Amino acid sequence: AVVIDLVHDLLRPNRFLDAAATSAAEVAAAEGVEPQSRSFERGQVVVRAGTRIEAADYEALSQLGLLSSPDRRAQMIVRAFLASLLVMITLALYVTRNADQFNTSPRSIALLAGIFVIALVGARLFSGGDNLLYLYPAAAMALLLVAIAHLEIAIVAGFCLALLVGLMSNNSLEIAVSIGVGGTVGALMLRRSDRFNSYFGAGFVVGLTDVVIVTLFNLGSLVSEDGTFGTLILYALINGVLAAMTALAGMYGLTLLFNLPTSLKLVELSQPNQPLLQKLLRNAPGTYQHSLQVANLAEQAANAIDADADLLRVAALYHDIGKANNPGFFVENQADNVNPHDALNDPYRSAAIIIDHVLDGDKMAKQSRLPSRLRDFILEHHGTTQVTYFYNKALQ
Repeated sequence: AVVIDLVHDLLRPNRFLDAAATSAAEVAAAEGVEPQSRSFERGQVVVRAGTRIEAADYEALSQLGLLSSPDRRAQMIVRAFLASLLVMITLALYVTRNADQFNTSPRSIALLAGIFVIALVGARLFSGGDNLLYLYPAAAMALLLVAIAHLEIAIVAGFCLALLVGLMSNNSLEIAVSIGVGGTVGALMLRRSDRFNSYFGAGFVVGLTDVVIVTLFNLGSLVSEDGTFGTLILYALINGVLAAMTALAGMYGLTLLFNLPTSLKLVELSQPNQPLLQKLLRNAPGTYQHSLQVANLAEQAANAIDADADLLRVAALYHDIGKANNPGFFVENQADNVNPHDALNDPYRSAAIIIDHVLDGDKMAKQSRLPSRLRDFILEHHGTTQVTYFYNKALQ
């Protein structure tokens, strides 16, 4: 460092860059090189994938206009519009043709459409990475629709989703078959949506189905050394587990957000420790026993005609909760032949008490946030029939 400091000011450059001469030498050197000419026929490979691109290759790609892809946004928009229109028409035709099989209120239709859109957006997010779509639990949508709507709508929606995701994945038949068949098998396997193990059983079968589909479409890569086939098999198995977990999480979220009478909600409401059932048991034990008997009869009748037995059983448990406010005025709660209506001696007032148990029950159900579908049973279980006994009393 000392030497450098001593000699630094003593050194002077004696050679300088001659920019003009250098430029002239470069031009002369370039002119001395013979131009290279390359020609290509239609369909000829310019540069093969995986090879190093030289300057001449890059120039050829540039001259042929292969460095920038053509603008195909208009075609993509038209294709997406046509595919979406086809799916909407298919689902609309099915819903209108089978409107008697499930709830077709605007709120219910909006909920089903929202679930479908969320599933489609999720597929779009997973389509960005390599083979990530094999992990995407598309079958969860089918499992969820079976639990809150109907088996057939789950299958139809599953195949519609498969069509859109297959187009989204560069027209992949493998992805479309995996989502369509996997969702259908999962929906058919979910027989008891009120049990947690049913979801994981269905998810396990979905995983095995995806393994078979992956094997069918990738037998050619079975002997490859990059491990792609093994990775896809692992993704397919994980997909089944994720489908079950996603469906359960979706059921829980829908139950909380929309207060739907899902199978999980019905299981919760059927527990004897529910506050409304406890109140009915303490205040009106006769009505409580009556409700249990009606629940058993309704469940057997529902199973005989293939109706929603779980919904009817729980609805029967709650249909008479309004009687807990005035239990003694109802015959099943009267003891020792003591009838408060005799002391009241007012058929108008007695009839009002009998009728009010419907309105009181709906009020109690609303305060306890029972699903609106159960409140319908409370409001409608007497229809518009007349309280004949006290009507005759009034006539007398």
